[in-house]
Amino acid sequence: MFGAGSVAFLTIIYFITNGMDVLCKIRQICSAYDAIRPNKHSPFDSMNEMIVVDDTSHITETDFYCTYWSCIDSYKCVENFDGKISVYVYDVKKYVDSELRSLLSQPSKEHIELIWVISQSRYATTDPSEACIFVPSVDLLNQKHLNRKTVARILASLPFWNNGSNHLLFNMVPSMHTEARTLLAFPHGKAIVAGADFTQMSYRRSFDVSIPFYNPHQDDSSFINSNNRYSSRPWLIVSAQLQYSEESYKKIQSISSRHGDVLVLLGCKDSNRPKTWCDANGSEYLYPSILTQGKYCLMTRQRQLTLLGLCDALRAGCVPVVCAQSLVMPYSEVLDWKRAAVFVNEDRLDSLAEILTDITNDRDTYTQLQQQGRFFYENYFKMINQTALTVLNIINSRALPHRALSYDFWNRLILPAMSPNPFIIPLVPSSEVGFTAMILGYDRPSLVKQVIQQITKTKHVSKIIIVWNNQKLKLVIDSSWPKTTIPVKVVCRQS
Repeated sequence: MFGAGSVAFLTIIYFITNGMDVLCKIRQICSAYDAIRPNKHSPFDSMNEMIVVDDTSHITETDFYCTYWSCIDSYKCVENFDGKISVYVYDVKKYVDSELRSLLSQPSKEHIELIWVISQSRYATTDPSEACIFVPSVDLLNQKHLNRKTVARILASLPFWNNGSNHLLFNMVPSMHTEARTLLAFPHGKAIVAGADFTQMSYRRSFDVSIPFYNPHQDDSSFINSNNRYSSRPWLIVSAQLQYSEESYKKIQSISSRHGDVLVLLGCKDSNRPKTWCDANGSEYLYPSILTQGKYCLMTRQRQLTLLGLCDALRAGCVPVVCAQSLVMPYSEVLDWKRAAVFVNEDRLDSLAEILTDITNDRDTYTQLQQQGRFFYENYFKMINQTALTVLNIINSRALPHRALSYDFWNRLILPAMSPNPFIIPLVPSSEVGFTAMILGYDRPSLVKQVIQQITKTKHVSKIIIVWNNQKLKLVIDSSWPKTTIPVKVVCRQS
């Protein structure tokens, strides 16, 4: 993984870059395309150089039909002594061409933090031969700054690339439009993509991981002490998006004209005030603080980054309303978004106000949606290190299903004062009590011996029961059987 020099490099960058860059490309909202941009000052030039030859013969085209079982070498994903897979992060390199010209821009602070967190996590290994997953130290978060052919050559040159099998690539700003077949515009073989803005067309189920677009405004004072009370939010719906489709915008404006508590915002034409958005009449509103005044925040289909405002909405206590059927929600594999958001078919957009009014008539339902959204934000959206660890936890659950985290773990509201439910039977046996292993056998005593030998190596086995179903062949336990201190009982089938 990281050599001593690489770790020192990451540590230096992590501490000399204070705060996030302010993103103001598109008027009053921070531009998604500049949210993740290269560092202007870093010791990147001091890193070891790796010459990437101008050879495309090793580049493997993207496999659009990857599944866990077809594109992952599962034999590498064995459980280590901590009950988890191992992840290897490549050493940070400066990739240059044959004339020693740099092929990549400086890495972004977000990318540096991601690989730093992974390298310090419980999954990290410094031995590539132990690794189930390999994470390249190439910044792919924002494709706006990447040359497709160059990135493909760099990835293909990695020593353990193997057509991308068992590799994990992170991306938050795709270069392709929403309905593209893949988020990444460059060939990446069989690599797993942890990306934002997936749709049903680009998402390879049980293989890719849908992640949120990281919001660098997590420290924005607009959200401090925001009031989550239903009665303090005058707007039923707030819609503030980078762009609208023509059809959606007409429908939303029609809703706004019929209902006085529906606010539709766009960038102001003549205002230079930062973070200011305007409605159709030119009235100005500060973003993102306006979200704290809305009960629901609408997100309709866009060409890119439809869910860009999802993080802001969750943090503001504004229940997301998603009106784009093909979108894949962040961490949809494990998070139950129906507990935190409202989903409305696009053909029912005209009736949106009535639908939401019916839902909010039950204040308890609204409060539960709001609280669950806040839980998701605090645990999975708030910091970029949560993105890295959540992705690894999901992949670990796929590789080791018996270690998979439960639905309740992912979706529960953490209430430390609550006592455990006395009617819930734990899935994992107590280490003090242990568990009983039952072996069913018929005509192969030698195989039963082998099974017992393996079971005795397992922790917390308190008893072994052999159910022998062959009435004609007697099972005799003699000195040839494995020696064990665990009680072994044989139950024979009676005639």
